[in-house]
This record gives sequence, C-alpha cells and structure tokens, in this order.
Amino acid sequence: MRSLLFTLSRSPKSPNQTNQSIPKMAADAGLTTAASPSIPIEEHKLEITKQMRRHEVAIAELNHLSSSRAVFQKNGNIFFRTTIQKATTSEQKKLDAARAKLERLNS
Repeated sequence: MRSLLFTLSRSPKSPNQTNQSIPKMAADAGLTTAASPSIPIEEHKLEITKQMRRHEVAIAELNHLSSSRAVFQKNGNIFFRTTIQKATTSEQKKLDAARAKLERLNS
C-alpha cells in the first residue's frame, strides 16, 4: 500500500476532492502491473517515474520539518503517529523499490 504522510497543520480534503482522487489513488497504490496488457511499457515507466518523484518530494518535505512536529503515516486505512526519521526511512525504502522496478523495466 502506498503510504501517505501528513502533519498536524494540514486541513482535511473536501468531499469533492476525495471522490475525484479515488481512481488516481488506486493507480498509485500499485494496482496496475507491468504484465498488464492494457498498459504499454512506456506508460508504466512514466507512472513509476511519477511515484519516484512523489517519494522524493515527501523525503524533502520530511527533511525540512522541525523535530518537534507530529507526523502521521497511513498504513491501510489507519493513520499512525510516527517520528520523522521513521517516516523518512519508509519513504526512502519505497523510493529504492520504485528505482529497482524502473531498472527492471529498462533492462
């Protein structure tokens, strides 16, 4: 599952934004595979590149938070409070996995 990070200062989304983002979130969660005949390899590479960029942005945001900020990480449908270091490590692992996936597609 894709992990989402939030700080306490962020406001919740309106219902309209949530309904529009459901298909996008399903695609981000990795529900599409490279073996799927309906998705060309180039599009799959593009999706992986976008995921990598999201993880890089999340890591950059986490690195610029003060150590006293609360961070919440989504696992499944539940948000858990965690430290900035643990959240950064988790995002870095996901970034590394996405890079490895892209390398497999390129070879």
